[in-house]
Amino acid sequence: RELGEQVYVREGDASSLAAVRRLGRLVSREAPRNAYGLEDLREQRLRIGDCHALDLAEAALLVALDRIGDAQAVLEGLAAREPWNPWAPMRLGGLHLAAGRAGEAAARFGDAARIAPAHPEAHALLGEALARLGRKGAAEDAYLRALALDGSPPGAADGLRRLARGRARGRRPGGALARARSGSRCGGCAASRRATPGAFA
Repeated sequence: RELGEQVYVREGDASSLAAVRRLGRLVSREAPRNAYGLEDLREQRLRIGDCHALDLAEAALLVALDRIGDAQAVLEGLAAREPWNPWAPMRLGGLHLAAGRAGEAAARFGDAARIAPAHPEAHALLGEALARLGRKGAAEDAYLRALALDGSPPGAADGLRRLARGRARGRRPGGALARARSGSRCGGCAASRRATPGAFA
């Protein structure tokens, strides 16, 4: 129930229902002991070698352990080893944004957007970082690019609304968002949409 999973049992079958409950208690009790740890990830690395999935998993675990510097080092290593992989700059941008380093975040999200120009979330997060830097025009362009690619990337529409509310000029609030929804695109959106499918794989 806690995980939102569905279990099917015969209606009215008390023994089946009791068995499912026992299984649920067992899983809940054993889960912490069987969770992957840093040593497990490092053992996997010895077996299969460098792998971006292992790097991302290790970085996420390090963040959960509040070892942000170590997580950043793992992601920097991934970025150096696989400069064509957008996941490292995406995660690094997230770390910088969470730490209030909007300039570094914008640089990393910009890298991700250049590597994977058809990925809307990279543009949406770039817009967020640019907005925090006060670069409102560039932030709006990034948000519009994200919406042109997808229509509903996390944060892009809200970001445009915040920019519209903060404007002192007499432009109708929400104008940029309305243009995005009507199909009007900022410069570069058409090129982004034509990006090779699977660029973010």
